Amino acid sequence: MTLRIFFMGTGPFAVPGLEALALQGHQIAQVVCQPDRPRGRGQQVRPPAVKEAAQRLGLEVFQPEKIREEAAWRRLASLEADLGVVVAYGQMLPGALLDSPRLGCVNAHASLLPKYRGAAPIAWALARGESETGVTIQRMVERMDAGDMLLRESTPLDEGDDLESLTGRLAAMAARLLVEALRGLEAGSLKAVPQDESLATRAPILRKEDGAADFRLQARELSGRCRAFRRWPGFSCRVGEGGPVLKLHAVWPGPESGAGEPGSLLEVSPRGWRVACGGGGSVWVEEVQAAGGRVMGAAEYGRGHAVAPGTRFLPGV
Repeated sequence: MTLRIFFMGTGPFAVPGLEALALQGHQIAQVVCQPDRPRGRGQQVRPPAVKEAAQRLGLEVFQPEKIREEAAWRRLASLEADLGVVVAYGQMLPGALLDSPRLGCVNAHASLLPKYRGAAPIAWALARGESETGVTIQRMVERMDAGDMLLRESTPLDEGDDLESLTGRLAAMAARLLVEALRGLEAGSLKAVPQDESLATRAPILRKEDGAADFRLQARELSGRCRAFRRWPGFSCRVGEGGPVLKLHAVWPGPESGAGEPGSLLEVSPRGWRVACGGGGSVWVEEVQAAGGRVMGAAEYGRGHAVAPGTRFLPGV
């Protein structure tokens, strides 16, 4: 059985879901994404990834500046869709639009709800040192990521995961779960499970200050923050009071330190710098980047800048 749907998404995370639903033969009456925006170093205006995918598939694209404006949401409501599907669209939808399809609207959210409601769930799951994350298919309500859960699947996190690899894995999972969810919704076989509000946590949009490397944190969280934030907003520290700011590109848990104030350099080796952190632990800082410079090994940088045991690393911005 095929469904008539409108699909709302913007970035690369949403593309596998759109492609999967099209491959299943569902009638995609409209694809909605954010307007073309300046992106990249040159700030050239470029289309969102979902727009590019929709055009490859021969689907009509709608790019309203604000979906809550009446003319915008009424255009979608007039489609008389069976279902609205939303994947990382980037705007809150009005209740009138959520209620317009016969089966309502569903969202594929990249976390194990009720954890990490908000704009950056993948980054915050990494940054807070979670041992697992996943995807939840939920019914949409007029509160951010608060709807009843229809499907939920987890995946373990390990030290090798970074924002890019985890985003790709969860995007593929979301696509597969969306196909399953649409099949279950049409058959009436899915059971909606309310979220436990007492367990809800937030995943707000990333800010520049989130990238400050605070060595009072424990090793797992420091490593996770580096892997989550090194692209944006960057993960950085300052070498001593008034010293240069370095971006950190590779930070891994080290052995228990047993001594040293958090942020103090305990050891220099060919691997890099072993730095004391919170909880009596330590981390290995392996790759760094000075302002305007290239990414290099911490040991290489240290030889040219007299970084020695006892050096203190402070949060950078």
